[in-house]
Amino acid sequence: FKLIRPDGEDKKLADLVMQEPVEELKDLVDYVKEPHEFEKMGYIPETKILIIGESGFGKGTLIKALANEMNLNIIQIHASRFFDTENVIEKLFELVQKASIPYIVHIDAFEKLTEHTDSEMETPDAILDKLQTYLDIYPQVILIATCEDSSALISNEDTYSRFFKKAISLEVPNQEERCKLLKEFTANNSLAEDVDLEQIAKN
Repeated sequence: FKLIRPDGEDKKLADLVMQEPVEELKDLVDYVKEPHEFEKMGYIPETKILIIGESGFGKGTLIKALANEMNLNIIQIHASRFFDTENVIEKLFELVQKASIPYIVHIDAFEKLTEHTDSEMETPDAILDKLQTYLDIYPQVILIATCEDSSALISNEDTYSRFFKKAISLEVPNQEERCKLLKEFTANNSLAEDVDLEQIAKN
């Protein structure tokens, strides 16, 4: 596992250039901050979320900003570890018993889970069933999976759609967002006078 602690000085959701995915997470943020208000209404936002997007589209940045926003730790694990590490789910949730506050479990490269076909190991369905059992016991856990290869999910739609009721797709940034990103990336660099970031973004 990799532990990522929240950083109050780092980016939060409002600091992200692409705000569409942020809108889809607002209910979850409000729920973590004011759970009793949601319980009064009889509504609990989805706490199992799948984020789909190619490498470099900002999946990790979005999750870190979410954690900073809610002041939560992230425990990150690569999906392949569910097959090559014994009792990894049990070890994962041993950490939950030591924490009374919510935290985020981030399963990276979720498509590796759906692609696995080794009959000697647990099936993806069995792994997800076990995960669900522990999530029922520890509802304070927010589970977020990320995926780069959406084609792997299409071929295993039953496996992931049964588990994740909420999926967020990160798309290619538009021209305005590209310009903002370029300005952000070059903020600490000296640029020649003829560098036109708006034109670069347009190109």
